Order: sequence, then C-alpha cells, then structure tokens
Amino acid sequence: MKNKIYPLAIMLLLTMMLIPASNLTAAEDGVIIYAMPYDFQEYSTYAGPTYSTRQWLSSTVAGLYGRTVEKNHDNGPNLADGEPTIEISGDDMVVTVNLKSGLNFYNGEALTASDVVFSYKVLLTASINANNYWFLASYFDSNDSIVALNELTVEFTFNQPYAFYKNLLSEPIIPEDYYTSLYDSGTYYFNSSSGIDANGAGPYIVESIDLTNMEILVQKNPYWHGSEQKVDKILFTWIETIEEAMLALAIGDIHILDGQYIPEKTAFVGMDNVREVFVGYPSTQEMSFNFNNPILNGAATPLGIFNPTQADEAGKYVRKAFSHMIPRQFIVDEIMEGVAVPANVLMPNVSQGWAGYDDHPVREYSVDIAKALMEDAGFDYTTDVDLTAAITSANCLFEIYMLSPNTNPARNLWAALMEDELPKIGIYVADHLATDWGTIAPLTFSSDVPPPPGDLGGWDLFFVGLSWDLDYDPTGLFDSASIRPFGDNWYTFPGDNATLYGISWDYLLSSYTEEFDFNTRMDKVKILQDFLYEWEPTAPILYQQTHWGIHENLSGIDWVLFAEGFAQWEYVNLEGIDIIVGEFSRGLPILMILMIPLTMILKLRRKHFKAH
Repeated sequence: MKNKIYPLAIMLLLTMMLIPASNLTAAEDGVIIYAMPYDFQEYSTYAGPTYSTRQWLSSTVAGLYGRTVEKNHDNGPNLADGEPTIEISGDDMVVTVNLKSGLNFYNGEALTASDVVFSYKVLLTASINANNYWFLASYFDSNDSIVALNELTVEFTFNQPYAFYKNLLSEPIIPEDYYTSLYDSGTYYFNSSSGIDANGAGPYIVESIDLTNMEILVQKNPYWHGSEQKVDKILFTWIETIEEAMLALAIGDIHILDGQYIPEKTAFVGMDNVREVFVGYPSTQEMSFNFNNPILNGAATPLGIFNPTQADEAGKYVRKAFSHMIPRQFIVDEIMEGVAVPANVLMPNVSQGWAGYDDHPVREYSVDIAKALMEDAGFDYTTDVDLTAAITSANCLFEIYMLSPNTNPARNLWAALMEDELPKIGIYVADHLATDWGTIAPLTFSSDVPPPPGDLGGWDLFFVGLSWDLDYDPTGLFDSASIRPFGDNWYTFPGDNATLYGISWDYLLSSYTEEFDFNTRMDKVKILQDFLYEWEPTAPILYQQTHWGIHENLSGIDWVLFAEGFAQWEYVNLEGIDIIVGEFSRGLPILMILMIPLTMILKLRRKHFKAH
C-alpha cells in the first residue's frame, strides 16, 4: 500500500499548477495558513457538526464554558464568571451560571443573559435541526428550562443529574438583537455563506469567505475578552489532495497540514522547516455485534440450547472468539501504516479514566484461542464442520452477514479481510454489503425497529467508527432504554439484564454519569471497562491517531484540544516550538508527540460519539 516516491525537486516544479492561488502567503507576518482536506459547506456550528466546520469555527465562537489547557482539558469558564452553582432536587438539577461583566459580541454589542437564553431557544427548536438538538433535548424539557434571572445570571434546569453538564453549557452564544427577526420568520437556518452566522464572541471574526478558492479568512476580534491574540489573521483553505497539501507545506505556503489528510508515518521525512505531530484521538473503530442474532447472543448455540441459563455465557464465548480473529496488529502496521494502536475496549485511550492494557490486554489474533472459545459455546470441530475443506453454506458452523460503509478506504480493507479470517473457524460469510451511509442508516442507527439479523434482511456484524468526547459517555449505545428506535443501541444489547459484579449495565452507566466526584467517577469508569471487556458487546479494533505536519515555528497549540476542534486560537503563534503536552489526572498520558529529524525524500500516499 506504499506509494511512489517522488524527488522533491521534481515536485516543486509542479507547485504553481497544483496550489490554489491565495491573496495571502505564509510569508506575511501575523498570518497563519491552515490547509484541510474538506471543502466548506457549513458556516455555523448550529448548522452542522462536521470536522472542518468545528476546526475553523472554534476561532470565532465562544460558549459559557469550554475545554482549556488551563483546566487540563476539562471545561473551564469562558464567558462564565467562574464555576456554576448546582442544586439537585429529585430528578431535577438546577445549574446557575453568572456571566463575566463587560462582555461584548464581535460587533461591540453587549452580551447578556438574554442572549444566552435566546441561543438555547434556537438550539432547542426542532425545525432548525441544530447540530446538538437531540443531545440538548434529552436533558432540557423545553425552552422554559433556561431562564435569565437578571442581566448577568442564567438558570438551567436539567431533567436529570448529569456529571458532564458543562458539555451542554459550551454551545456558542449568538446575539439576540441580530437574530430575533430571522428566527421569528421560521425560514432561517443559520448557515449563511456570507460568514455572518459564524461570528459570535470568539477571539476572531470572519473577514471574508471565498467560495471560488474555498478559503475562509478570519481576523482579530477587537472585542475579545480573553488573552490577546498572538496572530492577526488565520486563513483556512481547502486543498483537495494530500499531494497538493504536502507541496504547499514543503515550500512554506501553509503552516498546518491537517491530520485528516491521513499522511503516512514517514510522510514528512525530507522536508526542511517542517515538524510532525502524532496525536491520540478520541475515536474508535469496531466490529459491532447484532444481539438479535441468536448465535451471537448465545441462545441458539449448542450450550445455550442445552442449558438456556448458560446462553449469556455462550454468547460471550462466541463474541470473544470473533474478536480473537481480528488481526489488529496487522491492521495497524499494514493498513494504517503505524498511525493507530490496537484497541482493547470500546473506550478511547485518550479519554479520562482509560485504564490501560494491563487489566484488559488486547485480544490477540489466534485461531486456536478462537476455536477453543467456540468449543466452550458447544460447537464441535470434529463433527460440525470440516475445516480442511472450503467453508460454504453447506459446510460451516453457521452463516453471518456483514455490513460496512464504503467511505473509509482503510476500513474497507479490514472489513474485507474478515471475510477471509472468519472461515478459519468455520464461519461462512454469506454476504458482505459495503455501501453508502444512505443505505446503512436505516439498517442501524436510524432503524425504525431493532435491527434484524442478517438472514432476516438485517446484519450480524457492522464495521463502524465512533467519535467520542474527551469525557467518556456511552449513554445510548448499550442501555436498554435506547434500543432502536428509541436511541442509538443498534446492537440491541440488553443493558438491563447484562450484569457484572451483581450490577446491571443500565444501573452502572446511570450511576457513572450522575457521579460528580471526579475520583469516584474514575473508579466507576474502570468498572465500565471491566464490563465491556467481559461482555464484549462489540469488538474494538483500533484507536486512531492523527498525524499532522506543521511549520517548525508554530507554537502555542495543545494538540489534543486542537485535534478535537477545541483549539484555543488566541494562543497560536509563529514564534518557535512550544507545543503543549497535557496530561489528565492520575497520570494518564493523552498526547503522543513525535518530533523526527527531517532529511531528504518526500514520500506521498493516497489516502466523531458519532458514527463515521
């Protein structure tokens, strides 16, 4: 999967043909140029959650709270004046937030509690289809849940205690005076390509949006309330291919080459004045199990049939056997070319409280272990299947149907790889549907019913990626109240009946997300990982990393926040290397940075919790 190696000198001759023209160059003082592989179709965080939108809009908007390096990546006050007060009464949790005095929007108008209430009114209007509508609506019953007590005080009434409540208090605040008439029209969707919908109270404001060259230019917000901005302007530009972006970085036309270009591990070798950064990213790739399949849930295994009280244990054996057939290290080394690490549980290794590999070692690739587990579930390799012959529908332990999106080239490869691996333990892959998201959504996270197994028109194994927050919150994935069509439990995992240490998954998850003491919550997230490892409701494959190329003088970036779309742009500068390395509490490293000396040849290659 390696690509051709082009001499740098030849590539530079092509530069003028490949790099889009811009009115700004990286040589200009006070300007940072950031290249990303996606064009611009959304111009407000209300309009869409896409990666490219988050990256540039993090420079122009601000919420009451936000993730900061000062708070060790936790949510700290932004527009808020200090920490909120919390009162819990029954099912309700009332959070009171005071605003800093003297706040202004980008246009100089005062920012008050009324603007906060209006902003959440917009977000909670279903017809606008704001990015986080369903998330917010699950905790706020109506617009009446947010009220202004006075000009600088806002009261939020949550319908349940929620430890990660500050994530909901981090939405961008917009000026009520400007948007009221547009909102009242009922036809405005907060996505103007003029850039007006992108401006709020962040450190920068939109100067121009050039849809011809796909460039967005932001400049200092003169009314910014925080630390003084280090650079005058930032240009976000779409460069379509990694080859073009690499050329631009090589000759100094850009300062940041986005990690979503997916450069290979040695991509930047030979580039002067360039350094590279590897960043752990809160994302997982998995092989989902459909618990409506009676083999995968254990009920139709030989053990489950012989003794129905052992069906759950039999299902664990089968799912773990499947997991042992995933060649994770091969996938990391050969398909991901080293820019990933094997996963042990469905919890990102950069999230707060990840327990590491000691208690939950990565399930090694082993046909022997997998066969032993299948035998524990009651299958007999001496009578049930002939492994020396071709595995067919007539010669197999059972059939399965696989489903995968065709949008990720790397995932396409490892999903196809499993078609070859599973027959080694007698499993016949009857069909593998690799298709677009429009086809997949009604079969999985948008299904009107709990997804049926493959032989009834559904699927048994689903290859998918999940993007998470730095706070680990799997609410909706495995709890019984969220089984489709009532939530995101497309696995149909029985969270109310699945137990460990005498505790059900549903109870444990609720206890975890309602725990406000950090240390106690970290103890509970450890048990969540024990649970995921024992029950294997999904087989985790790998933890992704992002690989960035940057100008050697770029400084002031916390790369974990940056890669997540929470950049503190006011700190970013072009005055020498000063990359911030952060750690979560309890000593868990969350950032892997590798600075490699650069020499001669430039190698080129091909090529969010949200499903991706």
